[in-house]
Amino acid sequence: MYYKFKNRNDTPPNGWIVRIKKIKSESRFWDFNSAVNWYVEFAAANPSLGLTTDRSIAADIIDQMNAARVARIVGGDNYVILSEGSVLESAIASTAPTVKTCCGAKRK
Repeated sequence: MYYKFKNRNDTPPNGWIVRIKKIKSESRFWDFNSAVNWYVEFAAANPSLGLTTDRSIAADIIDQMNAARVARIVGGDNYVILSEGSVLESAIASTAPTVKTCCGAKRK
C-alpha cells in the first residue's frame, strides 16, 4: 500500500518537492507538471544516474514521494488517499513490453 494524491492539480503544503537521493539534490515546484518535466529533463541529461525518462513513471514517483511526506502532516488527508499495491509496480506494469516465454505463455 502507498499514498497517492487525490488531485495532482492541488499543490500540497510546501509545494512539489523532488529529491534525487543519489546526488543529494532537492528542487521545489508549485506546479506538478513543472516538477515532472524537470525530472524527465534532468534524467535525460544525466543518464549515468539511471533515472527513468518515462513521463508516466516519473509522475508516479513524484506523486508517491510527495504523498508520503504530506500524509504525515496535520490535514494531509485532505490531499492524499491510501492505495493498494506499489506505485512503481503499477507504473512499470503498464509500460512493460509483453515477452513470450519458452512455453508460448506471455508475461509482462
